[in-house]
Amino acid sequence: MHTLYKIFSITFCFFLATAIQGANVVWFDGHHHVTYVAQNSYSPVVKTAIEMFSQDMKAVTGHHAQANHKGKIEIIELNKLTNKEFKKIQKRKLPYQKVIAKADAFYIGVHDGRVVVIGDNGRGTAYGILELSRMAGVSPWIWWGDIVPEQQKRLETDEKTVILQQPSVAWRGISVANEKWLQHSPNNQKLFELLLRLRANTLFVPPTQGKSAVSPKIYHKEAEHFEFSVVSALAQPALTWDDNSQWISTEQPGHVYYKAKEALRKNVKKTWIANVRNPKTAAYQLSLFLDLAWNENAVTARNLEQHLDKWLQQQFGKTCGHRLLPVMRKFYELTAVCQPEHMDKSQFNALAFGNELERYLGEFTILQQMAENIEKTTRPELRDAYFTAVKYPIQAATALAVKHLEAQESRLIARKESFHRDSEALTAAAHSIKAQRRFEQLTQHYQKMAHGKWNHVFPASLWRNPAFTMPALPDQLSADEISKYGNGEAYEVQINSSDCIVKNAADYASATEDAEIIPLLGHSTQAVALAKYGEITYKFNSVKRGNAVLYIAVVPNFSPADDENYFFSVSIDGNDEKIFSLRKESHDLRGQDIRKLAISLGMGSHTLTIRALNDHLILDQWMIDFNPKRQFFRFPI
Repeated sequence: MHTLYKIFSITFCFFLATAIQGANVVWFDGHHHVTYVAQNSYSPVVKTAIEMFSQDMKAVTGHHAQANHKGKIEIIELNKLTNKEFKKIQKRKLPYQKVIAKADAFYIGVHDGRVVVIGDNGRGTAYGILELSRMAGVSPWIWWGDIVPEQQKRLETDEKTVILQQPSVAWRGISVANEKWLQHSPNNQKLFELLLRLRANTLFVPPTQGKSAVSPKIYHKEAEHFEFSVVSALAQPALTWDDNSQWISTEQPGHVYYKAKEALRKNVKKTWIANVRNPKTAAYQLSLFLDLAWNENAVTARNLEQHLDKWLQQQFGKTCGHRLLPVMRKFYELTAVCQPEHMDKSQFNALAFGNELERYLGEFTILQQMAENIEKTTRPELRDAYFTAVKYPIQAATALAVKHLEAQESRLIARKESFHRDSEALTAAAHSIKAQRRFEQLTQHYQKMAHGKWNHVFPASLWRNPAFTMPALPDQLSADEISKYGNGEAYEVQINSSDCIVKNAADYASATEDAEIIPLLGHSTQAVALAKYGEITYKFNSVKRGNAVLYIAVVPNFSPADDENYFFSVSIDGNDEKIFSLRKESHDLRGQDIRKLAISLGMGSHTLTIRALNDHLILDQWMIDFNPKRQFFRFPI
């Protein structure tokens, strides 16, 4: 009897465990195709999304998804249901009320042993279908980023799963300008697929004139399959995001975030358009922009870095992606100091702060090594993806920095009549030439990857820009000179700031409630935004007395529609305020707008107070320099 009781208990526990587990829906068991069932009639975009989903399942399971009347995934598009089908939905008590009459909304949940996707319209249903792809580990950048998904042995949805999403902004998309390489198949189709995966619904073709103008008609055929709007004029104002990069996007994520939040604060929710020259070279920035357009609460200043972390993990896996977060943070910092394509105009001073030129190059060199080390942990099938998204931007930016700054050093110290006898000048020149060659090799590799898939990703006209051509040197070098002097790059990264008091904006003692620290923005990567009449206070101690210069660095933050100057005030120890203005054209290549004030400072404790007299003030750094004549390019912190 005791034995029978034990057998009964074990058997009961087994069936109980099976019953509990069975409440979840397994839509891939490691062997069979993922199956789905849909209503009789649905929109073209739903058909397109199903085809994309089927390809995605092939990538992660080895099998295409198949239609089956007993499918584990059920797809419902509300606005295409017949009366008979709608009554069945009502009878089954499916939660269609959650999304009905909400444009582009979708719901995902578990009902009757199936994962049910319900969309209000065609696009909403398509977004829901492709959300399942995301849940299976498929990146929206699967084609554009060459992101090979990790193979899955099981795909399962918990019975308590409830996903309900709807857009914050009605019309969301990008502007394609005159990028001719995007206009032809498969790029044209793949552009729409990417935007569908990113939950966009609009393609804006700016009205242009001349033979090179792009007609919206080029995109209409594909747009019909995706239920996208293709427009050449915006009926209502949109606060757009412009990626001004000529090469690869170095736009700081914090700036994209801030611009988006400013639009939301002004209740601009009708249309958001990202002016992106190339989706591939602005992948994260575009993802962030459209994530905020889709869900305004998806990203906050507190979790912006976590959003980037999650995106990197989505592309390169949890371990590799997470290790990349500090790498990309540093990349956005260094390129904020000077955009790589403007490096030829930079004014780093080898005599400032223990040689700020070498320090900058040293930081780039360390960053490059970090990226190379992390590459070793990447899955082999993601090496191309890693190269285009991480390795190329970092290594090519490093090469451009070395090329231009070493050329600048060579020109500074050399005399043409003695150049070929000056080992220091020759070393700088040789490093510059080798860096240019490295840049060309990296770019050629990029364009040859994936059987030439990205051959036209950079326009030919770009290479006529002086920033990308051979640097100007005191004289030509022979092959022997390049070989002899071009080895052994080693840069110091130490700072000598003994005559200065320097702080980042986020290192404040107190601030009004409206102050918001924005990560991944400014040279400090911790800029502080102030609303109108917002105030921020810093405490500092001076061990010197005498005349000095106070420098205040803010992040340029003008929108195309802004027609007024911005003002802020500065006071030390409660003395009279000094008012400064910021103008659209006033910032320089360092990505900061700097204002300076001559002061006389005594030894001991002091208080610095900065007050915004308009909205949109973003503080980055400040410095008191007891060497008023010092020339520098970057704050020594």
